[in-house]
Amino acid sequence: MSSLPVKILFSTKFLNLVQTEFVVKGKTYSWFYVTRNKVTANPHAVTIVGVKKINNQPHILITEEYRAPIDSTEIGFPAGLVENGEDPVQAAIRELKEETGYEVLRVLDQSPNSLYNSAGLTDESIKFVFVELGNKTKTALEGPEQIQSSLINAETAKSLIRQKASFGAKAWVVLWCFAHNPNCFNL
Repeated sequence: MSSLPVKILFSTKFLNLVQTEFVVKGKTYSWFYVTRNKVTANPHAVTIVGVKKINNQPHILITEEYRAPIDSTEIGFPAGLVENGEDPVQAAIRELKEETGYEVLRVLDQSPNSLYNSAGLTDESIKFVFVELGNKTKTALEGPEQIQSSLINAETAKSLIRQKASFGAKAWVVLWCFAHNPNCFNL
């Protein structure tokens, strides 16, 4: 299989719609997808899983944010783009503070490689960064961001994942694991 050059069909401040062609077994195929515009970092973005012990019980930080493509509030985790010159941990610390007001007490782990949200739709790569949460201060939400954050325990997570709510796929999987093993973060 070989890839041919990418052609930008439409561009906005943050996204490009592109077309590429690739050859498989001598036949040429065309594919359309979305790519990040002007983001040179790899990974492009981070997803932050924040945890904290409250009364000796582990809690996980979730967010609820309106998402226009699904015209609904999505349950997820704090996330954001890695800015040029940042590493994923620096981006995670910045985004967590901006979106939720939480400071990072310590970094627990991070995914070793870039991961892909939906490789059939976009080339956007992410990295998970797992952190222990410190103190909470004021948020610094930007533009249209309307983000509510809450700390939930495993029982609440177990109940939440059974609801007919709109979840980010990454969030649902992590919450399912947390609901079934609340000590998975080794706090």
